[in-house]
Amino acid sequence: MASDFLKWIVAPLPYSALWLVLGVLLVLGVVGWFVGVLVWTLPVERLRTMPVIRDISNRVLRRKFSAAVSRVTDRHRTGELSSRQAYAEMSRILRSFVFYRTGVRAQYMTLGEVAHGPAAAAAPVVQALYARQFELDEKPDVAATAAQVRSAIQSWN
Repeated sequence: MASDFLKWIVAPLPYSALWLVLGVLLVLGVVGWFVGVLVWTLPVERLRTMPVIRDISNRVLRRKFSAAVSRVTDRHRTGELSSRQAYAEMSRILRSFVFYRTGVRAQYMTLGEVAHGPAAAAAPVVQALYARQFELDEKPDVAATAAQVRSAIQSWN
């Protein structure tokens, strides 16, 4: 009678390969998350020296600062900013971009220092922004200036 129940006892079922794949993906996800946090928190100076990360960082910076210029033109269009304020914001954005891209502290430099320093490529646009910020033009063309600033940001090497 006891031998009748032994026919129902079988070996345990093998694990599915899906569990192995899921475990490997989970481990890779955790490792990727740690690497992402490490790269995300690195200083910009360090990011400029890493070959693959440098290219990604440059694209992100271009996109971020171009979007900031677009937001300034939108705010000017809605009347939130005057033309002088819009030019000052664009100058700040361009100078910050130069700092993040090259490490040159262009935010604190005069126009002459920008023109004769390592950030000389930005000097024509900074000069245009400076001139337009302080002129008393009745019909300022903020959109054209924003396009010039975006072009400088996108073409920066």
